[in-house]
Order: sequence, then C-alpha cells, then structure tokens
Amino acid sequence: MSSNKKLVTNKENGRVLYEQNDGPLFIRSLIGDQSNKIEKISVRNSTAKYEIVINYADFTQLNERALLPYYMKLVLTFFEEEQLTKEIDINIKSANLLDKTLKFPFNVPAKFLKD
Repeated sequence: MSSNKKLVTNKENGRVLYEQNDGPLFIRSLIGDQSNKIEKISVRNSTAKYEIVINYADFTQLNERALLPYYMKLVLTFFEEEQLTKEIDINIKSANLLDKTLKFPFNVPAKFLKD
C-alpha cells in the first residue's frame, strides 16, 4: 500500500482501489484487473450528506483502443431521513466511433483568462 496526503492505493478482490480525500469529498475508484478501466466509483460528501455510486459493467471492445461499458448503474443516497435513494440504470444498445477528429464550431477569445 502506498499513500500521500490525499491518495491511498490498495488492492481489493484483485482490483486496484484508489481512495482520495479532497475537502468534504471522499472518492473511491476501483480499477478492474481484466478491463483495466474504472469499474466502480463512489463519491461521498460529508458536508452535503450524500453519496453517489456508479458501477460500470459489460465492457465491449469498440476498436483496438476503445473499451466501452455498455451498462452503468448510478445510485444516489441521501443521508437525511426524509430523502430516499435514487437509482438509474443505463443500458447501451450500440455504439460506434468516428474515424475523424471532432471539431467544435467556436473559438475561445484570446483575452479570456482562467482563474
């Protein structure tokens, strides 16, 4: 196990587990040993008292570089008694990749400054 101020890396059931603390957020990411992709991510906000968990599954190879999860499940849990858990299931039926680079029909002004 290695760690620094904000990141802890560990193994859990053959998958790599990354845990981060960033202010009120506690983030856990599980990287699958077979897919080498994020298979589960959870974000817990202790200040706002909620947690969102996203599970990715049914990975499908689109080309030699792209592996896409065809199933995603999002679970939003509120830690206040009056609020319920919300769940969303997403199933992708088909996907394809463009052979050309995407272009966006706008330009960022040169005087634009990022804080």
